[in-house]
Amino acid sequence: MLVLIKLFSAFRMKTAVVIFFEIFINLTLLIFLQLIFLVTILLLPFKYDIEVK
Repeated sequence: MLVLIKLFSAFRMKTAVVIFFEIFINLTLLIFLQLIFLVTILLLPFKYDIEVK
């Protein structure tokens, strides 16, 4: 019984770590995508300007 409890707590810890990593990765990706989006929006007018000239 004690072994089961130990396994269960270990599994829960592992799950918590996995969830934490998934949230962390998702947040990082979101921030990264937003940065790319912002840079694109900021650079598009310059590119358009150069092409027009």
